[in-house]
Amino acid sequence: MEKLICKIYEDNALGKLPDARYAVLDEQYAKEQDVFSKEIEEIETALGKQEQSRKSADKAEERKDRLHQNYLKRKESGKQKEYEDIAKGVFVPVNTLPKAEMKKAKRSA
Repeated sequence: MEKLICKIYEDNALGKLPDARYAVLDEQYAKEQDVFSKEIEEIETALGKQEQSRKSADKAEERKDRLHQNYLKRKESGKQKEYEDIAKGVFVPVNTLPKAEMKKAKRSA
């Protein structure tokens, strides 16, 4: 496109292209350049967001893999059984709790 504009400029300078026609072509070129510049900026912004999203997904995948590897190591060494036993002690089903009688609330004046 730049070469074409240079050729048109040369033709205008040599008198082969009228000034009015050159002005119209130059204006069209300037408008197209503005549109293309805005499109490029929008595409670069979208690509940046996409790249950031991909990096976040990669980090999440790496963390998931690391946690899974740790789980496998604990399972192999027998340590995982301790974690599971602790979890059983922490999470007690409600129906196994002792039943307590409800107390009447005292009114204060």
